[in-house]
Amino acid sequence: MGENSQAILTNDIDMLPLQFKDFQDQYHNLTSQDLCANFYKSNDAKSSACPSIAGGLLTKGLSQAATSITEYCRDGIIKFNASTQSKQDQITYFQSTQQIQTMQLLNYSTPAFDYLNVLFTQNFNDYLDFRLATEEGKFVLYSIILCLIFLAVWIPYIGSISSKIWRTKEMLNMIPMDLIMRNQALKAECLAEELLCICLLYTSDAADDLLCVDLGGRRIIKKK
Repeated sequence: MGENSQAILTNDIDMLPLQFKDFQDQYHNLTSQDLCANFYKSNDAKSSACPSIAGGLLTKGLSQAATSITEYCRDGIIKFNASTQSKQDQITYFQSTQQIQTMQLLNYSTPAFDYLNVLFTQNFNDYLDFRLATEEGKFVLYSIILCLIFLAVWIPYIGSISSKIWRTKEMLNMIPMDLIMRNQALKAECLAEELLCICLLYTSDAADDLLCVDLGGRRIIKKK
């Protein structure tokens, strides 16, 4: 059961994102290889005694040490809470070789666990920074795409509207002269040159008020 759980945990760790590579490498080095050689090699005080702790259990890796600590603690709780155990028996157990080995394993294993926790936290922060930069990049890219789509639709639409406006304005500019002469507001607009008013020469009497000048068959409104 312990080996299956360890295999599942190792598989989960191997599936972590690329930003956790430092943690993955150190995890594999410390859990499955010699802890004394990989973690305490620069610490002379502990490196010499490390291989002999708990019968060399630490040389098999941090995973074996953690499993042994768990089993020792479980056995200790069972014996400590057993109703048949006297106070003296309980004291004797805590002074036993197994208990001493458990404390030694904890003493040597805890710094390695702390180191992995710190490394995991650092890699996790790197992952968060990467995700943040990625999401910001996606937001900028989507914004640019939306702007391009908007411009691709908006510019032709504005061109179409402008064309319609100019055609409408041209149509308004070609108001018949007799209608202009009857409507004082239109006449005032023409005199103010707000509209380019063109009239056909139907008769020679079309320019009696001198508002029009003959231009080869057409008359253009002119200010007095």
